[in-house]
Amino acid sequence: FSERDGLRIGATVTMTEAAESAPVRERYRALADGAEIVGSIQTMNMATIGGNVCNAAPSADTAPPLLTYEAVAVIAGPKGERDVPIEKFWLGPNQTALQQGELLRELRLPAPPPNTGGVYVRQTPRKQMDIAVVGVAVLLTLGQGDRIKRARIALAAVAPTPIRARKAEAGLEGKAASKALFAQAAETATSEASPIGDVRGSAEFRRHLVRVTTERCLQEAAQRARAS
Repeated sequence: FSERDGLRIGATVTMTEAAESAPVRERYRALADGAEIVGSIQTMNMATIGGNVCNAAPSADTAPPLLTYEAVAVIAGPKGERDVPIEKFWLGPNQTALQQGELLRELRLPAPPPNTGGVYVRQTPRKQMDIAVVGVAVLLTLGQGDRIKRARIALAAVAPTPIRARKAEAGLEGKAASKALFAQAAETATSEASPIGDVRGSAEFRRHLVRVTTERCLQEAAQRARAS
């Protein structure tokens, strides 16, 4: 990590290594939140950030944080290297932008500005060893008077790929943080989700979870931004 270049994460960095990394916990807290709940302790010691990204599951726990930090995937292959914004890396469930002979080499995350707070929360029937019914990551940068200079909201398990809630983000920026504003943004984020119903939850239930979880994440991200 450096202030100029941000954070570089090799594809084989494990969940445990990411979750316990001082720069990640201090500057990319939402990513630490996601990495520290992937499977069991044994899974975290073996599973990698790169594997979670390349599996391209809509419910991946590191995906929403990476979206909020606007990560870039560095891809290596027979024709050399190329950079792909993480939002364009996932093409569908278990489908990525990797072409024949290519692999993910690393992820690059810009350094967050001062007074930034991030958080990731997933909703599951069990606390551990489960797949997200809904996952939400929020990143807020606050300015004078608690005004939101920058907002990022990302959702998991509510679309074919992890997504940004761009309308909700736009509704936050330039306004003073408040419970009423966060409630409104959560409603907007819910309208941007397109979940399916399955054995883990109905589409209606998932929309409810998006609203509740987004509002809670916004409140927590604002608290972390104030404390940063």
